[in-house]
Amino acid sequence: SNWKELVLFFAPIQALILLIVILFDFNIFDGESVVLSILAVIALVILWAVTFFRKLVIFGGGFIASDIEKGEKNSVMQRYKILCQKILPMLHVGALSLVIIWAFATITIVLGAIIFLLPFVLLGLVARVSPSIIEFIPWQSQMITFSAFFVVFFAIIIANLLFFVSIWFSSYVLLLEEKKGLDAIASSFMYVYGRRWQIVWRLVILITSFIPVLILLAPIYYKIIANAIGQMALVYAFGLQPVFPEVPRNLALWRDVLGAFASLVYTPVFVVLNYFLWK
Repeated sequence: SNWKELVLFFAPIQALILLIVILFDFNIFDGESVVLSILAVIALVILWAVTFFRKLVIFGGGFIASDIEKGEKNSVMQRYKILCQKILPMLHVGALSLVIIWAFATITIVLGAIIFLLPFVLLGLVARVSPSIIEFIPWQSQMITFSAFFVVFFAIIIANLLFFVSIWFSSYVLLLEEKKGLDAIASSFMYVYGRRWQIVWRLVILITSFIPVLILLAPIYYKIIANAIGQMALVYAFGLQPVFPEVPRNLALWRDVLGAFASLVYTPVFVVLNYFLWK
């Protein structure tokens, strides 16, 4: 019921990104002129800054959805301003989350490696006591290796997925409850505790918000890949050095325009689904 308001919120950001990308598609900044080189650098900096801001806006999607649901009549620029004032706390929570995720992933990988190697260490110790066990190892080692690898691999993935889900709502705690830093992350852990699997499968449903991207961009990427394969086949036929060919301008334009349109469709859906899952 508020799709227009949501789309209008994301539209200026997406339009600016699309404009800069199209300028590069038309090679506007190509040339040996110093002025063009400076303009190209400025354009890249702006593109990076706007893309980064877009990610922060999605990160702070709960604020937007809550604002709309409460009937707040803030303008798009007012909402941008409010989010800009929250950039430092959001970056702080984001950085802490990344460090914690990295640390947890490292611990699980190390533990996984220990568990994976443990059967072989035990077999080695047993073999010292009873050398006849060595005759048993050759035809069983492959089964043990594959079994241990897959068990450990999936255990690591599941453990990290559940851990990631635990801090998923840190940004919502930050923006909607005004808790900062580790307090926001700890609160997310407490809210998720006891509900992890219920949240996991609902987050899987969130993938449906990316369906418009697949529908709109799949045919374009198919043509890009088909065109590239055709050109690379000629390169191989003539014995030239293989280089991935440049994407034709018309296909690049279609890719960028349809990508921007798809983003305007899936981003509000993604934000709203996350918000109601938070609630």
